[in-house]
Amino acid sequence: MNARKIFVVSLLTNVLMLSVLAGVFAFTQTAQAHSASAPLVGPFNYALSSMDFQSYDDTLYTVGRNLNGIGMYKVGTLNPVVAVAPLHLPTGSIIGDITLDAEDLTSSGDIQLLLVACQIGTSNCDIAATLVTNDGGRAQKTATLNYTVDNASRAYFLQVNYRGGSVPDSSLILYFVRVGYSFPAATFMPFVQR
Repeated sequence: MNARKIFVVSLLTNVLMLSVLAGVFAFTQTAQAHSASAPLVGPFNYALSSMDFQSYDDTLYTVGRNLNGIGMYKVGTLNPVVAVAPLHLPTGSIIGDITLDAEDLTSSGDIQLLLVACQIGTSNCDIAATLVTNDGGRAQKTATLNYTVDNASRAYFLQVNYRGGSVPDSSLILYFVRVGYSFPAATFMPFVQR
């Protein structure tokens, strides 16, 4: 072997060893808790159509269709009318926003969307977010959040309340709900934590 080959092999070996040491050092550092400056992976979206919601009674019509699409209409006289859908996000997810896509064609009522978090093993529930239509037409309402999902101690669902409105002219219509979320980057690399 000549001197040039020995030099190149030595150089490549040293570069490889330094890379391995730098990698080991980087992955043995203590993971940082989530903060505003912690890197996030995402955003992702969890979307629900009106057909994902289940009514507590028979006063909602879930397969109605108009020019704007398929929606859940109020057809009975009960007030308020309630429909719910489960929200299944991975533990540690950070909910960044929630969007309600609905049509409100009445001045005498509205659609209210609640993000509800209930403590497992108790009857304690908290409202994490609220959105209300009142635009007089189809609109998307968005609320910005910074809510961390904890499936070990809480269960989550979305609740839609149809409040008021005339019957049965389909003046209150739910189309879609979308939940935007991300993860702390450390969630994808559990070996970073000690």
